[in-house]
Amino acid sequence: MEQLESGSLDLTKMNIEKVKELFPSIVTEGTIDFEMLKILLGGGGDVSREKYQFTWPGKQMSIKIAQTPS
Repeated sequence: MEQLESGSLDLTKMNIEKVKELFPSIVTEGTIDFEMLKILLGGGGDVSREKYQFTWPGKQMSIKIAQTPS
C-alpha cells in the first residue's frame, strides 16, 4: 500500500511557478514583481520608480512601447 503525503500543498509556490512559466522576467528570487507584471500586461505601472536590477533609464517605457500593437 502506498504512503500518502500528510502535508498540504504549497499553493502559493505552485501559483508562482505557473506565473513564472508565462512571464519568467517578473519572478525574482521566488517573488513576483507586480509592477513589471502590470507593465507587461499593459496596465500601467509606476515608470518613475524602478527597483535595483539590471536596468537603464527608460527601460520600463521601452517595454511598454514594445508591447504596443503596431
